[in-house]
Amino acid sequence: MPGQNPKPPPAVHAPQLWRCLVEGCRRADPELARQLEREPDIFSLLSWNSFFYSESEDIGPDLPWIDLVLERSAPDPRDIRDARSWNKRFLRLLYGIADRMPWLVDLIPDPHMKNTLQQANRYFENHNHLAEQARALVIDAVSEAWRDQVPICVIGHSLGSVIAFDALWELDHIEHSRAQVDLFLTFGSPLGSNFVRKRLLGAAYRHERRFPGNIRSWVNLPAVGDHISLDKDFEEYFAEMLDVGGTSEILQPAGPLYNLYRDENGLNPHRSYGYLCHREVGAAVQSWWLRGERQKD
Repeated sequence: MPGQNPKPPPAVHAPQLWRCLVEGCRRADPELARQLEREPDIFSLLSWNSFFYSESEDIGPDLPWIDLVLERSAPDPRDIRDARSWNKRFLRLLYGIADRMPWLVDLIPDPHMKNTLQQANRYFENHNHLAEQARALVIDAVSEAWRDQVPICVIGHSLGSVIAFDALWELDHIEHSRAQVDLFLTFGSPLGSNFVRKRLLGAAYRHERRFPGNIRSWVNLPAVGDHISLDKDFEEYFAEMLDVGGTSEILQPAGPLYNLYRDENGLNPHRSYGYLCHREVGAAVQSWWLRGERQKD
């Protein structure tokens, strides 16, 4: 489930995302990567962007930068410096202020941050039922995989992780489906922010009805310098979800995670390509894959 903003057409976007994901798996388990290369059909891009926005993006300018991030597996001193730069810390501060006082959004000087909050609000307001259509993509995909009795991994980036979380809540509490997601993998996610948590579909409820109850394992990966991943301690914010059995675990990286994606504007620690080819993503997919293989036996 990709993040917000117009994306390239799915036919050209999906292969690049898959390419990055396979590389992340290669860094964790080369044999797994070889298996995935033989089974590209297990990957589905749920392209809600294609109808949520009235335009698409040209992937051409991104291709050399995708090639570059695939060549790099560890941060160098420049990456660490840029991810921890004053500018990145200032953006995080602004985002934190807007998260707690959303009426100040119009005063934020950074257009990208303002757009992030405005697009999230557009989703929550469900203009023209577009949010429902986006959630339906997840509901249908998970339901189909459950009927086929295959292990299910739902991956959500940025606002896509919010849509996926809401969709799993709807699948559980509205559809009353028995489907279970083996791995919910999120990165660059704003699910820990006050603005988002207060607007989720289950926010008005209490106890187990507040959360989806169909996630067996949740892995969240926030990158250093990614201001969208505002509140990184998901286990604290979603402690009640653990208490009521909505998921059995919420895991995060033991140390700092650096998203190495760069383009002509410098380091961009929020881009999905940089997350997907990271070893931590590969390790999460590896654990999910091995659990599925053991279930077959």
